[in-house]
Order: sequence, then structure tokens, then C-alpha cells
Amino acid sequence: MEFLETDKSVFNQSSNSSTAMSNAFKSNLSYGISEFITYDAQITHLQTEQNNSSYLSSGLNTLTDHGSYRFLATKQLDAGYAYFAGFRGLLSNKLYNDINVNVEYSALNNFSSALFVAKENSLKNRLSLSLNGRTDFFNSLNWNMRWNNEVRKNTNTKNRFSLGINKSYVAGTWSSQLFYDDDTNNLINRLYSSIDIASWKWTNTLDWQANNGAELTRLRSSLRWPQTQSTFNQTQLTYQSNSAASTLLNHQYTYRHEIFNIQVSGQVDNQGDWRLSLGLNGTFSFDHLEADFNFDTPRSLNSGQIEVSSFIDWNENEIFDQGDEPIQDVNFTGNYLWRDKYTNNDGKVLLPSSYGGQVLDVNLRSLSNPYLQPSLGKIKTLAHRGGQTKVNIPLVVYNEVEGTIYLSSNEKSKPIAGLTVVLKEKDGEKHYSTVTEYDGYYYFPNVSQGNYILEIEKNEQLSENITIKNLPEQVITEKSGDTIILQDIIVYTNNADTLTEQATIAAESNQQTPYFVQLGVFKKFQSALTVANKIDKAAYALQLYKHERRDSYYLVAGPYNNAAKAQQTINDVYSIPALHGSFMVDARRYVSPQWRKIGEWSDMQTKNTETYFCQYGAYTSKKSVNKKLLKENPSLFIAERAIKGKAHYLMLSGPHNAKQTACDTQVIKQIKGLTTAIKKPWHSIFTINQ
Repeated sequence: MEFLETDKSVFNQSSNSSTAMSNAFKSNLSYGISEFITYDAQITHLQTEQNNSSYLSSGLNTLTDHGSYRFLATKQLDAGYAYFAGFRGLLSNKLYNDINVNVEYSALNNFSSALFVAKENSLKNRLSLSLNGRTDFFNSLNWNMRWNNEVRKNTNTKNRFSLGINKSYVAGTWSSQLFYDDDTNNLINRLYSSIDIASWKWTNTLDWQANNGAELTRLRSSLRWPQTQSTFNQTQLTYQSNSAASTLLNHQYTYRHEIFNIQVSGQVDNQGDWRLSLGLNGTFSFDHLEADFNFDTPRSLNSGQIEVSSFIDWNENEIFDQGDEPIQDVNFTGNYLWRDKYTNNDGKVLLPSSYGGQVLDVNLRSLSNPYLQPSLGKIKTLAHRGGQTKVNIPLVVYNEVEGTIYLSSNEKSKPIAGLTVVLKEKDGEKHYSTVTEYDGYYYFPNVSQGNYILEIEKNEQLSENITIKNLPEQVITEKSGDTIILQDIIVYTNNADTLTEQATIAAESNQQTPYFVQLGVFKKFQSALTVANKIDKAAYALQLYKHERRDSYYLVAGPYNNAAKAQQTINDVYSIPALHGSFMVDARRYVSPQWRKIGEWSDMQTKNTETYFCQYGAYTSKKSVNKKLLKENPSLFIAERAIKGKAHYLMLSGPHNAKQTACDTQVIKQIKGLTTAIKKPWHSIFTINQ
């Protein structure tokens, strides 16, 4: 509910003629019919000096995976009616990447309001279409276009067109946009620039008539002060040639508290008129799960809520049913407003959400059992006002099973690489398969609770006449989760000639097999780059691999054609504390399917790469980095780059396998268009981090 009195001055009670209405009352009710549909009903009363008008409105809002639809019908009780419809969504194709589409239509019949003022050329209908996207040309250039068609009483149909381009770079943004009105035959060009100066941000907008002697029509210059988590300051100077008060100076200050914002702004023009504004806003809500009232930071009226239920899904059917257990104190990532929200004794929590799609994921650090894992991974949720989206988060207790297999004959043995090992459930259908690595090691992640049989599939390395020792009769995985390390399995062959031949081949292979020096193992890509920066890349051939199952990065040097050279590298890098644990490994270790080569530092010359990164933002100060965004998206990291002797900080994600999917659309939406995501190959990241 909202009541406005706009015709009086706070200081001297004098009449204010700057608004079309004197008083207004509005009451709105939104009800979530389903998880995707909201019904809106609204009563509005407007009072002006001439008359009073009342309105009844009713409409539907529908949210889908490809966009949102809106329809609203309004009846002016003492006059006519109006209809409003719209669509906002996202399209995609290979040339223009994601295309945002917004279509709006309005139809009025003998209808007037504060927005649609009654006059001789009152609006009858309006249709507008706007598109914006990004191309792969000119290093990801952004574009936007808009068409607006109006039909008014007693006038000709009017069309307005606009077309613009913009580009983000390390220190800011620039754009150019053309506006054409076929009614006035004016062509306006708007130039925009944004420059980061230390922790300050300076933006300028200039409008001039391109077809009328280059006349300057408008100039605006804004200076955003260094921000903190609790304060925001911005000063703005505006010049407008066709206004009586041609020059206007204003300043805005915002103080952010945990549960509210305070806004103070003031302005003065060249005629001596001034204005002072004070605002206080926040969000008040009721949590039916905790039966408690909540005060939160300001949120959009379009925002909704997500009711999350987390539980241990013992029968793994992704449904909370008999035998399943709710999990308390589970935290979620995807929105900074969730950082202090945890599930209650029933495994439930009510999360505030922004309008539209949002990705929800379990914060694994909040789980008391390290073997608990969400069975669905990340979940895209759809939230809308008036409704509560219910989301189930089933978690499963997983086990890890690992061991090593050797081939032995005549008291000689060697590890078996490339051997398929299978883990089968005794009385069920669960089936896990893996392949031994170069050292005979095998590993089964994410094994559910149960009773299993371990089997070894025969291949060309194993003859029919073999004996297997230490093969377990059964493998029992625990309900609480565990890492089970099985005893070494020995495969004995009675064919001595076969083993001798294999040993000879292995010996010859070993003479030709190069060595790597494993310098370190890292869970984060950025950590691997940080350590690599401490090593002389001209002296050592550095490479980076990723183990897909373990989700870890391995920094190695090499290859070396003999063990002596590899040992020399180990001795050389020992002076770096982070590399004290370096050791020599057989190069064949990184050949198995579980390993993926990210890149090597020699790629700077060849630029041959199939690994890509996405740049979401660039900052000139570490204080300006969006830390909330980094916390909500663990895949993001910051890379430092020196430009003209000055440090810049790039927000990146990766590495990714494909250029087309390198950038996350959800992260781009969280940035709210402040910058454009740019796909970068491996060699450019290597250059940045030198």
C-alpha cells in the first residue's frame, strides 16, 4: 500500500506545480498461483486540481525458462480502459551469442492517468521492440537497437529508432548511440565514456545534433567516489541547452546498513533553486518456517522467495520419503543474501531471491560430513513475487574406493596400466568402472552405500592362465561414508615368456619414456599460476594439467629425457619453499583419460590452445573488486596485470574446454551489465600472469 502527497512543500507548505497529481493512493495484491505464475490485483486513486480518478487493474505474470510474459488490464471507473502486454527473454545464436529481447505493447481507449496525461494528442497505442547482444567481432563488441511506434489522437504516426555500440576495456567503457525521430527529423548522437582513476570512476555523456550544425544539446559529467561496503558517494554536473535552469549540480550519499539503506541527496541549479531529499528503505517479511518477522536489506518488489528442503536421500530417489533424514545447518551459495541463512531442524530454510532465474548450490563447507554430496549439483530456480518456489536438495553419502594392481611372475612384478576395474553391487544394479593409471592405481569416487564385488576385466596384457591374489570377496561401503583403501592386488601369470616379453617391452619403453617433475598440486587454478610466477619460465618448460575426477591442478616441469636432468630441476627449485615437495614422475602418468592438459608456457609463441577463459571485469584497485561476486561463484578468480607500469586486476573464470561456453550467463547478469564478458585463450592468461 502506498500514499503520496505531492502538492505541498515540506518547508513552507506552498503549492508544488511540478507534478500532474496532488494526492495518490495505491494498494496492490500479488498472489502466486503456481511456481511460475503470479496474479496481480490493484486499486488506485488519483487526485488532481481538476478531478479525481479511480482505477481497477488485474493481470498475470508468467515466468518460463526462455523469458517472462506480462499482461495487465486497467479500467478507469469514470472513463475508458487500457491494456498492457510485454515479453522479456533471451535468444541465442552462434553469430551474436545471447540476444536479449524486450517487447512491450500498450492500447488505450479514453484513458488517462499520471503517466498518460489527457491532452489533445493523447496516446492511443504504442509498440516498442528492443534488442541487445554481443558479437564475436572486434574482440566482443556489444550492440543494442530499439524501435518505438506511437499512434496518437489528431497526429501522424510517430517512429523513433536508436542504434548503439559499446565496448569495455581494462580502464573503463565507451559507447556511441544514434537516435532518430521521424516526427522532428532530428538525428542525435550520444557519446559516452567511463574511466577508472584509482578508486574513482569518472563518466561523461554528450548529446549533439548530427544533422543540425552539430549543436550541443546535453552534457552530463559524474564522479563516483571510492566506495566502501557501507557508503556510496556520487557528484554530478548537468548542462541542458533547452532548459531554463541550464546547469544543475547534485550529490548523492547512501549509507548501507545490514537491514536498511539511508539515502541523502541535494541539488542546486544556476537560478538558485535547490532541493534536499532524504530516504530510508529496507525489506520487511515474515518467515513462516521460523514463525518470525525479518528485516533485510532493500530488495526489488519483483523479488520472490525460495523454500529449500535439504535431506539425506538414503534410497536415492530424489524425494523426501520414509527413512530419509533432514539436515540441519546447511548453507547455500548463489546470492550474497544467503550467506547467513542455514537450514533449521527440519532441514528447511527460506531464501530471498531476485526476480527470474537464479542458480542455487550447496556450500560444501557447511556440511558436517565430508562424504556428503548433493546428488543434483547446481539447480536453476525461478522466483517471482507473491510466490514461494519450493526446491528439494537431496544429498547422498558417498564413499571412495582405491587400490593398486600389479602383474607378477618369476618373482618379478610391475604395475599394470590401462586395466579396466569394475565395482558391481551384489544384489543391485549399481555399477562403477575405472581404468588403472600408469602406476597401477585405480580410484572409484562417489560410491553409494552397499555391498560390492570387485572385478578385473581381462585384456591383451593378461593371458587366460592367471591367478589373482588379494582380490576381495566383497567390498562393503559405509552408511556414514569413508575412504576405503584395498590391499594391493597381485595378478600372477604362469606364462613366463609372456611376462618376459612384456618386461622387455616395458624396459625398452622406459628407456624412451621421458620424465616430468611434479612441482605442486592445487585445488584452485589461480594458486597454480601464483606458484608458476615464482619460477623462471625461460629455464624450465612448465606445463599445467587437470585431473578431472579429483578436480585438481598439477603444475609440472619437463619433459626430460633422463632422470638426471629431472633431478637437477628438483634441486634447482628447492630454494622456493612452496616447491619443497617436488618429485620425479613417469610422463605416462598424464596420458590416461582422467587427465586434461590445460596449457604450457611455450604456447605464447604457437598460440595453439583449446582452453579458454572468460573475463567479466577489470579493476584498477583491489578495493574495487566485487568480493561478494567472488564468494558466490567459486569458479571466479582475480589475475593481476601490469599496464603501462600500473597494476590492474581482472576477474576471470576458467579454464573451460570450449570458447562458446566459456562465459556464464548467470555471472553476467549478476554484474548487471557493468562490463562485458570476454573470452580469452590460454596464451593470453599466461601473458597476464607473467
